[in-house]
Amino acid sequence: MTEVAALSQGITSIVGGIFLLIYAKLRNYCPESLSLNIDWKNLKFWEFTVEVLISGSSLYIETIALEISAIIISLLNDDATIAAHTAVLNCLYVFVEFFYGIGLVSNSIAGQAAGENNHKKAKCYTIVGIIDTLIFSIIYCSFLYWGGHHVAGLYSSNKEIQELIVAMLGIFAMGNVADSTANNSAIILRAVGAEKYVLYSFMFAYYVIGLPGGYVTS
Repeated sequence: MTEVAALSQGITSIVGGIFLLIYAKLRNYCPESLSLNIDWKNLKFWEFTVEVLISGSSLYIETIALEISAIIISLLNDDATIAAHTAVLNCLYVFVEFFYGIGLVSNSIAGQAAGENNHKKAKCYTIVGIIDTLIFSIIYCSFLYWGGHHVAGLYSSNKEIQELIVAMLGIFAMGNVADSTANNSAIILRAVGAEKYVLYSFMFAYYVIGLPGGYVTS
């Protein structure tokens, strides 16, 4: 069943990507970008590649940090802890993507409004996105904190794993409210070209404070 789930996810991504590309081509939204008639001589491929890597660094360094956390858990060589951590991450991601989506949508609309020089509308949607994210994350994290045992029962019947899931959910819940609003703020900063400040703040928060702090207190 594990192989089937992984295969279905991979096929979904490939098919979805092809359909979106075909749709964009048929709708002719940006014919220049989707054309194969590229001036390779003047493309400045490496220059653009470096720019993309620098601009996207705040995203993939954050993702790497999450994987480092998973590696640290795996080094414990405790099957129950690994299982509980995997369940908690899955539970969080299901709803964190919803919060992240709120930020993307609100700030996309805000960006369009700013492009139309409607700064009042842009400001309103930015504030609405932050407040909505904060409200939904508080509700969700309160459920995780007080109803973690119900969530744990969905993932395992093993009492030891259930207890670990409840403990981890309580810890993650306390930090998830701040994380959700931070993601929203990060989207805003990336939209206005200030992605380097997102990178600096995250690297300091995780690699200087979070990771060493977690090691010391564990």
